[in-house]
Amino acid sequence: MKKENIIKKIEGSNLSEEEKKEIIHIIELYNQNKIQEALFRLIKLMSIGKDILDWFDIT
Repeated sequence: MKKENIIKKIEGSNLSEEEKKEIIHIIELYNQNKIQEALFRLIKLMSIGKDILDWFDIT
């Protein structure tokens, strides 16, 4: 699926504006080949993110 279509679906979703912005930012990072930063932000966005970050000692 094209990036533009994914972003349109996200913008039309019932997520909060803050969540939408963060998800779109993650997509942009991924497209810029900044995979490590995108993955870090994705983990933080997930509900289990804190536990994973603590497990890997990332803060």
